[in-house]
Amino acid sequence: MAQRILAVELGRDWAQAALAERTWNSLTLIGTFFTELKESEGDMRPALARLLEHVGGVDVTVSAIAGELVAKRLLTLPFRNRRQLEQAVPFALEEHLPFAADDGVVGFVPFARQGATSLVMACFVRRADLQAHLDTLGAVGLDPKLVTVSALALPALLEAPGDRARLLLEMGRRRASIVLLDAEGVARTFRVVPGGGPSANGAGDQRALNSAILRSVRQTLSDRSLESCAVELIMMGAEDGEFSAQLANEFALPMRRGFDLISAERLPGSTARDMEFAGCLAMLLSQHPHFGFELLDFRQGEFVFLGRGADLGPWRTPLILACALGLLGALHISLDLAARYRRLDLINARISAAAAPVLGSKPASEVAPSLRRAIAQSQKRLWTLGGKGSRASPLDVLLAVSRALNPTMGIELDELTFDDSGIKLTGRANSYASVSLLKQSLAKQSELDNIEVTEAKASSESGKVDFRASAALKALKVKAN
Repeated sequence: MAQRILAVELGRDWAQAALAERTWNSLTLIGTFFTELKESEGDMRPALARLLEHVGGVDVTVSAIAGELVAKRLLTLPFRNRRQLEQAVPFALEEHLPFAADDGVVGFVPFARQGATSLVMACFVRRADLQAHLDTLGAVGLDPKLVTVSALALPALLEAPGDRARLLLEMGRRRASIVLLDAEGVARTFRVVPGGGPSANGAGDQRALNSAILRSVRQTLSDRSLESCAVELIMMGAEDGEFSAQLANEFALPMRRGFDLISAERLPGSTARDMEFAGCLAMLLSQHPHFGFELLDFRQGEFVFLGRGADLGPWRTPLILACALGLLGALHISLDLAARYRRLDLINARISAAAAPVLGSKPASEVAPSLRRAIAQSQKRLWTLGGKGSRASPLDVLLAVSRALNPTMGIELDELTFDDSGIKLTGRANSYASVSLLKQSLAKQSELDNIEVTEAKASSESGKVDFRASAALKALKVKAN
């Protein structure tokens, strides 16, 4: 889901902003906005409210405090670790301040590291000024995730440094910012001229402001680090050809337009007219998903940002990679499962095809139970018909009973039943002695065991005895091969 990001810069009686839309892989400028304090208004809150009416909804805010409220110093410190720098920078900066560092908030941004040392730009702002800045924005519902100095973000708009130093001059509507970059692209210093810019009211005021800018440029160019390198002038902001030519002629500097050095890929949607808001554009660029960079941040300690959850911008690429890996893993598992199910279907199809001649068309899951039932039934039929089994077959039993029944015994059988447990006989005999002879004869048969006469009583027929007898089947002895 796209995020709307607002970069806003506050002056004493004016505010300017730039709005962009950020997706997972791009940052597109939507528009730039300017507002100023009216004579009837006591503070900037009504002016900001008017600005936000044009801006609309905002997801993330970054802001810049007025540069004239900030003290700065370029420091070289014998540390590389971030935590060590956080502890050392306030004490190192305090030596160059007329008051204690505890009276304000110190922020810094590292520019370069050589060996065990770090080159950092350290800045100081009073607590009261920072609180007033946050209160003004908070009154209209804005809670910036960071508060910075816009001049320090300007170098990020340009291409990589070449073989010469650069003097950036941003001509805003109500102030001018001057940033000196050495040949390696490190900001050696910056200055802010309040009220500067070609849109100031009155020709006399404009000349005075231009003179202030010229003095600041002259002071900046006196930096000793520029003694051995050439310098080019990069003009940003509102176009003023006459003043630009005056600058180039007075200081004998080659001049280029800042907009010509901005890559369209970094901030699509921007135009030369938007360079009046170069500071805001640079702050927006710090939130780019690919070209983002570290900004100096005064929101520390008691002023730390506690609003909306942490920005996922820095984690966007790792999250995308993690999601891609997760999708690849899920795809791999899905393909593996599909291949296994396919092999299982082929095996089931072969099982069904192999069993079809015997069982007919059946699902593979029913083949094994059906085979077991069919085998049991076939074995039972085979045994009934005299096939080999663990006991004598019905035919063998009938033969044994036939051998046991001697015609001279006087035995008449009415019923003979046969099951797995044995046989049962029901009939009549001439006498009790005949019943006893039958029992003895049955006992002599190798197929029968446990001969019992369960009942013997006088029959309704004169001189006859009704009887019931049973016999178990002997287990066959298996001969070893």
